[in-house]
Amino acid sequence: MVKLDWEIESDRVTEREHQEDEKQRKGHSRKPLRLLLAVLIFLGLVAASIFLIEKRMQQVTEMEESLLSQTTEAEVAALRIGDRQAYMALQRSASEEWLASQSAVFDAYQSRKINSDIQLTGRVVDVQIDGSRGRVQVEEIENDTPYVNTWFYWYYAEELDEQGRQIAPAGWFHVPADYTFWGAPTTIERGPFVVRYQALDAPFAQSLADKLSQWADFACGVLPCGDLPLITVDVTPNQLPSMRWTSGSAWQLVVPSPYIDRARYDQPFELELQIEAATLLAERLVEHVRPQAPEYPHDAYYMHSGVVSWLVGQFVEVNTESQLVQSIAENYGTEYVGRLLTELPPTANMDALAGILGVSDLSTANLDWRDLLSWRLVTEDELISRGEEAAWTALYDFTNPDVMAQAYERYNANQAPQNYKVTDLQPQATESGVPEVMAIVYVGENNVFQEQRILFRMVNNVWLRAS
Repeated sequence: MVKLDWEIESDRVTEREHQEDEKQRKGHSRKPLRLLLAVLIFLGLVAASIFLIEKRMQQVTEMEESLLSQTTEAEVAALRIGDRQAYMALQRSASEEWLASQSAVFDAYQSRKINSDIQLTGRVVDVQIDGSRGRVQVEEIENDTPYVNTWFYWYYAEELDEQGRQIAPAGWFHVPADYTFWGAPTTIERGPFVVRYQALDAPFAQSLADKLSQWADFACGVLPCGDLPLITVDVTPNQLPSMRWTSGSAWQLVVPSPYIDRARYDQPFELELQIEAATLLAERLVEHVRPQAPEYPHDAYYMHSGVVSWLVGQFVEVNTESQLVQSIAENYGTEYVGRLLTELPPTANMDALAGILGVSDLSTANLDWRDLLSWRLVTEDELISRGEEAAWTALYDFTNPDVMAQAYERYNANQAPQNYKVTDLQPQATESGVPEVMAIVYVGENNVFQEQRILFRMVNNVWLRAS
């Protein structure tokens, strides 16, 4: 087919346009790639900048922490070598009273170095910095037990006088405790317990929460607790001398942070604190199960406290010398411990135990009466000092006139109450077969004791003093 000139020219134009369109399409397709590449390069530069900034900030933080740690180490070194001037040069406060207390701390450490096996290692176990504030936990070991002190610092700028001469150098200085620098608030939930604390107290709070939950589980396996209410535990840096329940009906336990003072490093919830917390919990649970308090000086009053003491011993695994309740649990079962609370009337004496345990003669019930009789002897002195003669005579078997005469000699003498501890009971009986026990009693305190032998006779399932 023969094409005319204008047709040939038209085809050429079309071909050129097609080629140009192809180039444009390729150019357009490259634009997103170029844009993506530019974005990636930009993001890479930003990421690199952030990394470098963070790296630099980390280096600065590490340098600040190192400087603060060195200050603490220098402070401990001054304590170790007994350099009061160097030690006090690192203390700073507007409070002269606090500075005086730090001087007393120095003296106390010098005394402990002589009288105790203490190692001032100066090992820094934790450092926290927040602007100009610093907090350090530093180790010391006494009698092979590791402790930590929590000290607070402030970074002071260099001070110059009007002539530009240095008055005080820049650096970290030991300052009074800052209770606002205790870390972020956190919460632990364990069963009915909600433990609220700040980050510094984490090791202590976690152990406290675990123990409280375990103790409550055990107690409510013995006592008819029913549904326990929410129990809030607040661990706070406060100056309370001990743990305590808040007033009112709410179950809220306030616990001072152990790190206000020197604390165990390996076991911040140490045994002494465990006993304190266990006692408060046992008392509250017993009160929950038995709202009506027993009346003093009836035996129910002691058995109520005996259950508390026994629970504490079970919680903390220490001997609280709750011999009577322990013997009931061992010989009759722990469920009878709960029955003591729910079935003993407030004015009951020990004869009520016979009905609960299902025995007719308590002298053959295989029970350990040492702690109850110790309490009876202490109560006797208290009743004498109060002049409560009727309640006092109820503790005696006055069948023998000589026993009555000797008892009234003690009553009229009205000596100061003493501490009594029955260490052993020797069973015996009267000629007519009435059960008796001869109690071996230590009388006194502060490791100064006198041994006495005091006779008790069982009358109607109640031990009465008979000598």
